[in-house]
Amino acid sequence: MLAQKDGADGIEFDVSQTKDKQNIVMHGPSTYSTKCGKNTLIATHDLAWLQTHCPLNNGEQIMTLEEMLSKVK
Repeated sequence: MLAQKDGADGIEFDVSQTKDKQNIVMHGPSTYSTKCGKNTLIATHDLAWLQTHCPLNNGEQIMTLEEMLSKVK
């Protein structure tokens, strides 16, 4: 993770919930920072659909909160 490589001693991120009640790291209620664009609402899709159809603009897959927390100390 870039922040860790740059020596950051803390992080901040937002969490949104999918239709199937999975917590994902995503700012706001839509997928604006993904290839799906800003008009796709997170709460109307399940995690598998979002991870398959909405890669992040940098090409990475949407992470769950659990996945994100496992990457940070």
